[in-house]
Amino acid sequence: MPRYTAHAPGTFSFAGLVCPDRHVARAFYGELLGWSYEELLVGPGHVFTICRRDGETTASINELPAEAVAPHWDSYLTVTDLPAAVARGTGLGGAGIFGPIDVLSPDGGQVGGLAMLNDPAGHGFALWRAGDSIGASLLHEPGAVAATELTTVEPASAARFYAELFGWPDDGTAPPVRPVRDGVPAGWLPYFGAQDVAASTDAAVRLGGTCLERTAGRRAILADPAGAVFGLVELLTTREES
Repeated sequence: MPRYTAHAPGTFSFAGLVCPDRHVARAFYGELLGWSYEELLVGPGHVFTICRRDGETTASINELPAEAVAPHWDSYLTVTDLPAAVARGTGLGGAGIFGPIDVLSPDGGQVGGLAMLNDPAGHGFALWRAGDSIGASLLHEPGAVAATELTTVEPASAARFYAELFGWPDDGTAPPVRPVRDGVPAGWLPYFGAQDVAASTDAAVRLGGTCLERTAGRRAILADPAGAVFGLVELLTTREES
């Protein structure tokens, strides 16, 4: 099981859940993805949760009131120069939402740098400059982010925006950008690795989630009990090894 100690610029390196009740989220994802948790008090009455699988960081949970922001998953891309990336993103037609800021730990340590932007179509994404935290130390494994894709009404223009912003090549290796389809909200979507997507999808529904799309292949798209949308993708190696 590979552990990451760094992420290349322009790659997805983390996913963060924003939800109104961290206890409900913890119960759902803990059972579904096998997560354990570490809670950090980051402000008066504000608890930030680090999600782990097998001791490795996979994601985070940020509890915010539903009236302040709709439940959703944020996808983070690594950059080395945060202000320059923000300036480039806004120069290409994106819009700044938040930051850039330095993220400090409760003891004053430099966790990293954060900014959040909308692309020209209004789809949000996060930029992360590594400090003490690189983001996720576990990817492409069961219970960890294994893929990230964008659905949008204008895939060609979106692909150009991100290619110019991050230097993504036009050779089929960039994160997929797909047309919107019925029943699936537009925006960036993290997919978590699963050993058996069909069984995991059934489990998610039993735990209070909703299946939005189930393909004949190895993927499914779901909403958690609060309505945050995420995907499951079956990892070929796990089925081949079983």
